[in-house]
Amino acid sequence: MKWLVRLFTAVYLVALGLDLAATVGYIGTTGSGEETLAGKFLQYIGLPWTMFFDPKTTTGSVAAMLVPAINVGILWLAADLIESRED
Repeated sequence: MKWLVRLFTAVYLVALGLDLAATVGYIGTTGSGEETLAGKFLQYIGLPWTMFFDPKTTTGSVAAMLVPAINVGILWLAADLIESRED
């Protein structure tokens, strides 16, 4: 179970890095605020929490970047709980 949580965390960090790089303008776009594909990955990884924020606002786009960390935390807690019950 822990390897699956680590894989999800790695996917989240890669998507976050790609979204930040695309937002700044290193890859894909010129930094003009266009919707990037990496941003879509973050929205899917952060479901259902990303549905509460409007990604077109600055607050919503920052929240869309940080909200998947809630899912990472939930998965880490669930993995620890499962591991402690197996002992």
